[in-house]
Order: sequence, then C-alpha cells, then structure tokens
Amino acid sequence: MSEQKVLARVSDLTVRFGEHVAVAGVSFEVRAGECVALVGESGSGKSLTAKALLGLLPATAQQGGTVYVGGAHTLAPARGAAAWNSVRGNTVALIPQDALGSLDPLRRIELEVGDALRLHRIASGGERRQRVIAALESAAMPAAESQLRKRSDELSGGLRQRALIASALIAEPELIVADEPTTALDAGHRGRVLSELRRRVDAGAGAVLISHDLASGRDVADRVLVMRDGRVIEAGSSASVLGSPAHPFTQALIAASPVGKRRLPRTGAAMGGASSLSTAASIAAPASVPVRDAGRTHSRLDLRSVSASYGA
Repeated sequence: MSEQKVLARVSDLTVRFGEHVAVAGVSFEVRAGECVALVGESGSGKSLTAKALLGLLPATAQQGGTVYVGGAHTLAPARGAAAWNSVRGNTVALIPQDALGSLDPLRRIELEVGDALRLHRIASGGERRQRVIAALESAAMPAAESQLRKRSDELSGGLRQRALIASALIAEPELIVADEPTTALDAGHRGRVLSELRRRVDAGAGAVLISHDLASGRDVADRVLVMRDGRVIEAGSSASVLGSPAHPFTQALIAASPVGKRRLPRTGAAMGGASSLSTAASIAAPASVPVRDAGRTHSRLDLRSVSASYGA
C-alpha cells in the first residue's frame, strides 16, 4: 500500500465556528487502491472533514491545517469556483448525504447524472446517454433507461440516492468521497452499492467513506478512523480497530452495533425448513387488547378555521 500514489493528504485539519471547535487536529492520507472510513456518532466532525477535501466548508468556517487533493491545496482562499470546476467530478467526486436536496428538481435525471461528462467534455450525445444508463445500473437503479426523462421529484428517496451515486461515479474519479452513501437504501441495495464502491477501489481509485455504520467500515474499508468531538481517537486497519478496539469509546460503539453479532435466524430454510415454519406457526398469538371506546376519549388536538397566506 505504501508504494501507491497518495490521492489526498490531510494534516492537522482544524475547523472552527466562532469559539466552537468542530474539527481538531485531524490527519490522514488516502492512497490509490485504498478505502479509509471515518466513523463516529453524529456531530463528531466526519462530514466537515469530508467537505474540506472538496473545498465545500461553509463560508463561516475558520479553517486551519493543510488539505491536498490531486496536488492542490483545497483550503487555499484564492482557489476559486473555476479552479474547482476542473477538479470536482473529475479528479474527486462527492456522494452527498442529502438525497432530497442535492438534485435540481427542474432537470431530468439524464442531465443530472451526466453533468460530469458534459462539464469535463468526456462524452457527448449517444455515448453520454449510454454511460448514464450504465452508471445508473451500477448504482442499483431499477429500469435505469426508463428513469432518464424523470425529474427528481418523481423519484423516491432511495432512487434519488442511487442517482446521486451514479452522478458521482460516472466520470471515474481518482478519489471518491462518500458521505453516508447508502442512508436511503434498503439492506439489499446497500450491499450492492458498497460492493460497487469496493470494486472501484480495487481498480485503483481511492475512497473516503463517512459512516456511523461500523458494518460498512468492516465490509469496505482498509483503514478506519474513529472520530469523537472533532478528534480522531483511534485509527488503524479495519480488522484491528473493529476486531480489537483499544479506546473505550470505540468499544462502546461496537457493543451498540450489529458488527460481529449473530443475527436472528430467518424462518424457512434458515430455521430448518417446514418443520420450523410449523413450530413458528404454533406460537400462540398475543392476547387481544381491548380498544378504548372512542366516544369516551378526550381530544388531544382541535383545529378550527386554520388558514395560511403568503404575500399581500
């Protein structure tokens, strides 16, 4: 791994909002062919660290330290929108967490997903359309071609998330920053998307996976950094951090997660076939609970003559 190209390097990153220190002294690097997972509870600084990699920190943030992506210093104040447009989607791409607010509701999915190909002049016309379909299929989008002319408000949250994943991966960026990429997906599609992310890494890309799900870190990441209150409190290989955690907080996270725990058996073949099903069917149903007489209950909320207006 040490011989692989360094795609991103974060050194002593600090992010403040006034007196509040949101990220304090975070350092790590990502190499080609490697996935690094940042895990921790909400508010630990994971997403802010990810945004620093793409120059997307809020304008109110006070930044310190150094962050290099693709040989460029991403925290440099002089780095403008034009410079970023040559990097985002091509060298580094983000899979954002907000599936409901990250797509333009006025544009069709074909345009949204194919933007990186258009902006970086990678493909056009029929070739671009075919690559959009392929990207949607790799993100587990059902009936991908039939989704092209739809707008985001015609899709469920899960389908929007898959469109975002496709738009991030379509130009085959060197570095993929995935901020809770499978939040809106069910377990089956979650596994398929994570497998696709791992396939890209094995093919030579680098990835930063932001997640509170330790199972995702175990399944996809080579290294894991555990964050708490803006600091990295434990770091190492996925096997060592999740298998033999040293910090009490990491131990508590693992104890509260399904990582390594035995799952409940399914009915059917996993429980021994029909005999198990008959056993399950023989379990007594819970005693019925009488329903309160609606006529004797008291109203909890009573709205009358409610109206709303905007403007004059």
